[in-house]
Amino acid sequence: MHQASLKGARFIGVDLSFSDLSEAQLQGADLSQANIGGSLLRAANVQGAMLIQADLDESELQEVNLQEANLSRAILGQADLTCASLHKAILIEADLSEADLFEADLSEAQLQNANLSRAGLIKANLSRADLQGAILRKAYLLAVHLSEARLQGADLSGANFSGIGLSRGKQRLPDPSEARLQGAAFWSVNLSGADLRGVDLTGVDLSQANLDGTLFS
Repeated sequence: MHQASLKGARFIGVDLSFSDLSEAQLQGADLSQANIGGSLLRAANVQGAMLIQADLDESELQEVNLQEANLSRAILGQADLTCASLHKAILIEADLSEADLFEADLSEAQLQNANLSRAGLIKANLSRADLQGAILRKAYLLAVHLSEARLQGADLSGANFSGIGLSRGKQRLPDPSEARLQGAAFWSVNLSGADLRGVDLTGVDLSQANLDGTLFS
């Protein structure tokens, strides 16, 4: 189904695991509860699609367009979402554990209670995203943009903002000072054990955050 035109198609509960949907046109399609695990969706256009409770575990979603798609409670564990566009996507209670979201656009995305533990969010854009109650334990947040993001009740314990100990092969890692946290709401956030060395915290209110063991420069 490489480059297939499937706009508005209904694949509710269908098994599409290990399919090649690269560059497919899936705008407005309904893939709720579908099994798409291990599939290729590189550069596919899935804008506005319904993927509620869909299984995208270990799928390759590089440069995919998921703007305004509904991925509530979807499984995206270990998925490769490098440079994916998830602007205004709904990811409430989605499982993104260990997903690679390098340079992904998650601006204004709804990520309430989502699981992003150990996810790679290096240079990801989370500006104005709603991360209330989200789990970001030991997530990699080097040079992340969190401007005006809502993080009330989020768990960022052990999160790595500094890049120390990280590697992306031959790619140069960005400087920690490239992170954008201005205006982020860290009320009641758990930052215990997080590594914030080198991060510019100017204007960031951490007065109600749990900073037990947090590393600062």
